[in-house]
Order: sequence, then structure tokens, then C-alpha cells
Amino acid sequence: MKKIGLGLALLLTACAGTTEIHGSLVKPADVDRLRVGVHNQQQVMRILGTPTTTSTLNDETWYYITETKIRKPLAKPELKDRQVFVLVFNKDGLLDRIAEKDELSAKEFEPSKETTNSQGKDIGIVDQIYWNLTSGI
Repeated sequence: MKKIGLGLALLLTACAGTTEIHGSLVKPADVDRLRVGVHNQQQVMRILGTPTTTSTLNDETWYYITETKIRKPLAKPELKDRQVFVLVFNKDGLLDRIAEKDELSAKEFEPSKETTNSQGKDIGIVDQIYWNLTSGI
């Protein structure tokens, strides 16, 4: 009887979902400690840690992103929560603006299915090997 109960318990726990947390674990209380016009980039990094990513156009916009997903067996992970803090610094490196993004401000996009042509498709493997061996000469 104990073996059946143990087997049933193992079966039920195998069906339970797991929680995955990705990104920067930023607490809202830590963000509340930040003061616009007072804290610089080094001080912000000391309080919040390294940003998840920075703007591709400049290093003056930092993003702290946290995602919580529920993963159930035989199913795609389900997004439970996403938290995004955007910190913008001025030219002097001082904190200029703090914003929190939510689900409503998120934009969904479909990646392009177009491909870029490359020589690898036009020439065979023997030609590629020959090209690699003779290109340094």
C-alpha cells in the first residue's frame, strides 16, 4: 500500500509545473530608493546590479527585465509575469527618468521569414574547402 501511495505521489509531482525566472531580479523597493538627478550610473549599478540590456543607440538607457514563466510537462511555457524598468541617464551620467513598462505597452512582432543570400548556398563543399585553403595565400 505504501508503494502505491509513493508511486501516486511521484506521478502527481511529475505533472506539476515549474516556475522559471529569467532576467534581473529587481525589487520595486530598490527602484524606489533611486533619486532622479542624484544617483549616477555607478550608484544605480550598485543598488540594482548590472542592467539586463542597454539601448542599442546609446548607453544612456538601461533596461532591467524580469520574466516569470510557468512550465508544465508537454506544454509550451506560459508567461506569468513580465516586469520592465527603464532608466534613462543624462549626458552627465545622472539618472534623468525612471519608467516601468507593463503588458499593455508591449508590442508583439513577427520575425521576418526572408533570408539573406550567401555564397555558401551557391558553391559546393569542395569549393568552400578549396576557397578557405587558398584564401590565405
